[in-house]
Amino acid sequence: MKLQPMIIAFAPLVVAASAGTAAGLTVYGANQLDNQVSSTFLDSLQNTTIGYNIYVDDLGVTVVVPTVQRAIDFDGEDAGLFDAITAVNDHMFVAAESNLAQNEAHTVLPSSQVTHEWLVGQGASGKEAASTRPAGGVNGLSGGIAERAEAAALNYFAYLDDHKGCTNHDLVSVYEKKCNTYASAYASVFFENPQSKALTVTIWPHHDCSKGDQRAFVVSAKSVGSCQARTTYSFSGQFK
Repeated sequence: MKLQPMIIAFAPLVVAASAGTAAGLTVYGANQLDNQVSSTFLDSLQNTTIGYNIYVDDLGVTVVVPTVQRAIDFDGEDAGLFDAITAVNDHMFVAAESNLAQNEAHTVLPSSQVTHEWLVGQGASGKEAASTRPAGGVNGLSGGIAERAEAAALNYFAYLDDHKGCTNHDLVSVYEKKCNTYASAYASVFFENPQSKALTVTIWPHHDCSKGDQRAFVVSAKSVGSCQARTTYSFSGQFK
């Protein structure tokens, strides 16, 4: 029996918006996938003229995979895919994965055969802005003036969790284009982007941002990204 898509609203992390959080981060939740949104994404994907397969994971994320065995390259061959994801990223949960490992747990279909109805039937989720919160977690950036100034200059934040629910509130401050690797694997992770540019993040189930099998996704400007319930030993991000 197929699992129902998880509502990804980060309820424990949401704080009420106030006059002081007008420039806060957008927190997204799941909703019904809109036909126009999915059609925009599928049409953009077809316009790339590159072969992709699609499946929907257990959290309702629409996942795009190359039809040939290779990694995802948003700066090269998959630039069109990046544009397609960015165009719907505030209205649909989408990610891309390398085709270096077989995924037998989900139904996979060539992108040219995918329809809105098929995506909904597979449990694909739409996405909507649900609330706002300050950058740096539930209580905003902590510490004294110097610490807050330093943290505000950092590029983005990561929240790594030993469990699949992305409930950990402890952040890690991260600079872009740096591989962050850990001795032990995390079960889930989400990211926070306080900058005015989109953030592209890649996570690996291996150390040192290597050996393939990676998942890549986009965290919109000034927003909190969705939960990635995927084994993560390392990750890297950059702004585009």
